[in-house]
Amino acid sequence: MRKNKLSNRDKDIIRTLYRYRGMTAWQLAQKVHNTYTPKNSQKSMIHNYLKRLKKQKLVTSKKLEEDVALGSIYYLTPIGFNIAKDLLNIEIGQIGDGYLFADDFESEGYHTHADLEYSIYKPPLEQIGHHLLLIDTLIKLDFLDKGNLIDYRLSMYATREYQSDKGNGKLRPDAEMLIDSNRSYFIEIDKGTEGYQQLYGKFINYKHYFSQLNEEELPDAILFITDEKRQLYGIKRRWATILTAYLNAMGPFSAKVNLIFSPINMLEDTISLEMKRPYYNKLAEESVRTYFKNEGYSSVKFFKFKSMLPFAVAIKGNKYQLIFTRLANEFESLVFGGFFLFSKKMHIIDAEIQKNKLQRLGLEQVILYHDRRPYLPSAFPKEKWTGDQQKYMEILFNHLTYLPLKNIS
Repeated sequence: MRKNKLSNRDKDIIRTLYRYRGMTAWQLAQKVHNTYTPKNSQKSMIHNYLKRLKKQKLVTSKKLEEDVALGSIYYLTPIGFNIAKDLLNIEIGQIGDGYLFADDFESEGYHTHADLEYSIYKPPLEQIGHHLLLIDTLIKLDFLDKGNLIDYRLSMYATREYQSDKGNGKLRPDAEMLIDSNRSYFIEIDKGTEGYQQLYGKFINYKHYFSQLNEEELPDAILFITDEKRQLYGIKRRWATILTAYLNAMGPFSAKVNLIFSPINMLEDTISLEMKRPYYNKLAEESVRTYFKNEGYSSVKFFKFKSMLPFAVAIKGNKYQLIFTRLANEFESLVFGGFFLFSKKMHIIDAEIQKNKLQRLGLEQVILYHDRRPYLPSAFPKEKWTGDQQKYMEILFNHLTYLPLKNIS
């Protein structure tokens, strides 16, 4: 059988191409040699193996355009695809959930890999740049995850068909990530080619999918990843466009599901915050307490009403200060989505608190951050922004305080 003539390194390459659909020689060298910065000799070795596998008609390639990357993208031929199924012990009709790092824990009744059709496996050659940025993202996740806390799966496993009051639909994120096995994130790659209307349509699709989920089934966030060039050119303008589409499309879900935007060169900071967010949320509460006690308030209490984000009340005598507070990443939607909901529910919150014979002093917004101060656009496209949104935004920026966590003892 042909696979018996394969070396162990050949088999590693075939299995890796099956898992990731298509990769450059550099990306293969990163995965096969388990290093983020392969040596030239390691990359040359991968090229030699690929050359031989191409001669055996197990691997094929397509040269990349100069504006995408140097070199070629490599992927399995139908023959190589079937050999990969043998190497991964994929049975006929097998169903798998696609989470890649569950490979070592497969047991009876559970499988990582599914018996896919070749047409589903084959990389999207009409969107090679988009696909390779996704693979770069996943590889980066591998090397910043030191405690095996992150797992992910690609679009062919993350796709959902759903029924909503708008009819049947299909949600197809680029990938899906788990942190600590229970916090889920959809991953979308943004090459800057989608305008407002396309982004709005994408988020409407998410809204329809979310509408048929229970609240505990909602993901923590949708993670938008863009390339490194965006960090240098137009990132704030791009974020304002994405954020506007998200807030307008998602309705109440904009207060429940976060949207996080990150260029790939800042992904380490972004994911590190997400991995430690439960810890940082506790630290943020203590920071808010310290801040207001230093301002002369006797106590600070945190509340959560009817699925809202937590908010705080600082008490001084028989008066209280209402506090909207949020630990935020540099580009994060929940500050706006959460505050808009908070503003709409403020009269209910006040009524509950005033049952204790307290009078409100005012309202303050406290946004906490760890490394990079959040960017909150102060202006949005007028033709896509309602009067109510503008009113809430102006309230948000009134009495707004930024607190860096690392500067608070």
